[in-house]
Amino acid sequence: MACEKVIRILKSEGAPFSADEMELMPDKKAWEWIYAQRPPKKPKLPEICFTGFTPEEKQKLWVAAENAGFRVAKSVTKNLKYLCKGEFPGPTKIKKAEEHGCKIIDEDDFWDIIK
Repeated sequence: MACEKVIRILKSEGAPFSADEMELMPDKKAWEWIYAQRPPKKPKLPEICFTGFTPEEKQKLWVAAENAGFRVAKSVTKNLKYLCKGEFPGPTKIKKAEEHGCKIIDEDDFWDIIK
């Protein structure tokens, strides 16, 4: 039998079940229906961060990365996939990227990846 909480959720979600059906429905089956109604999660975009570039270069790379489906991060995080380094990369970002096991690439590698 479904608990009161599950029945309230079923009703609020507009479940196509009668009151009797909801009362007799096992919680597991009710939760399966509830979760099946939820929109699918959006896939996480790969993250990239740029360091060691002039503001103009960084802006150009930023736009290209977003157009290629990347999420651009301003700092190194545990979710970062790539750290793209320019001529004068920040040593702290490089060290942190290495600690997180992030792939460190240069600008040419970046352009190859997004092609």
